[in-house]
Amino acid sequence: MRSRRSRYSVAVTACVGLVASAALAPPAGATHFHMLAFKPCNSVLVAADFLDNLEEVSPRSSTSAAGTTADTSTCKDASTEEGGPSGFKSFTNGEIGLECLANAIKLAEQGTTAHPGGCWRIDTATVLFAYGRTVEKLASKLHKGAKAAHWQAGFGRHVLPGVGNRAEFGYNTAGDGLGYLQVDNATLFVETTEGAKPSLISLLRDAASTL
Repeated sequence: MRSRRSRYSVAVTACVGLVASAALAPPAGATHFHMLAFKPCNSVLVAADFLDNLEEVSPRSSTSAAGTTADTSTCKDASTEEGGPSGFKSFTNGEIGLECLANAIKLAEQGTTAHPGGCWRIDTATVLFAYGRTVEKLASKLHKGAKAAHWQAGFGRHVLPGVGNRAEFGYNTAGDGLGYLQVDNATLFVETTEGAKPSLISLLRDAASTL
């Protein structure tokens, strides 16, 4: 019995670490835990949500362990012009960095000091979907929503009621933002840099309605 309990504890710990506790139960009395199908980050939050039109999407990655599979993708929206969008462009494999570098060179030629990184801001959204027997078993224990396992130091942390199963957001003294959302077996992390126009509350509400 002791050995069986140990194996169960290891499985639970591995799953929670893998999906950032990203699973929760159906309403009381329900007998089936519905797992959301994978959606890429650019279908959960689009460039327009960030009031900009420059987007990068990281390829979908998949990780499996302890009876759980986690699919993840990451999007970035960046402004290469102060005070306005730079025009629609799509990038993959890190080419957004080349765009920011080109912007820095252009500003330098004009005798203007470029913003750090060459872009006025870069906002990030990472979405994760977890599946598997272990997630389904944990669902009844996480019906109230799971807190994000990690929160960056220096950021406030506030719960946003009525959005998804759990939503949290906060800002630091520089004006950077951090947001977390859980909807069933999906989690979303959003980071906005200094001077970003979108409200984290609006972003989290938009994402929850899409998920």
